[in-house]
Amino acid sequence: MLELRLGDTLLAHHGHLPLRTNGVGSVALDMCLPSIPGLDPLFSELRRILWPTGTFAALVPARPVWSRGELRDWKPLHQALGGRPRFRNESARDHLHWLVASADFAVLADDRRTFHLPAPDAREAGHVLDGLVLDGVWPPDLPPARLDRAREALTRHAGPGRTLPIPLRLLVARR
Repeated sequence: MLELRLGDTLLAHHGHLPLRTNGVGSVALDMCLPSIPGLDPLFSELRRILWPTGTFAALVPARPVWSRGELRDWKPLHQALGGRPRFRNESARDHLHWLVASADFAVLADDRRTFHLPAPDAREAGHVLDGLVLDGVWPPDLPPARLDRAREALTRHAGPGRTLPIPLRLLVARR
């Protein structure tokens, strides 16, 4: 599924968007690009539906650039997951600027920021973990055993003042 925000949110497969050619001024792609297996059909459809100067914004999980504190906060979870969770399309996360430019879009902005989700107790830590999968920060097809190990590690890590760093990337491009 692809999420498009056009006033109201429209959910559709990118190959079957019920939109006319040059009919949309802007599109928001929230946390979906790394989970889509092939991006060429998506970019082709974006070129078709966007106005000649239309824009799209893509929010994706970013590769972390850790400080010492962030490394300390992330290490137990990273070990419990057995390494970094892999997406179907890692290039949409690691090389998004290049992918967008090679699809004939002009990149207007490419910003990264790390957000810190509080994990003050075991209950909240469990909610954080559930949200990471639901919101697309982690791949939707992580095995349940891996998620259970991560939940246990995050529960042990939780405490007053403890956080989990979540690196995100926002790229804005114009047709």
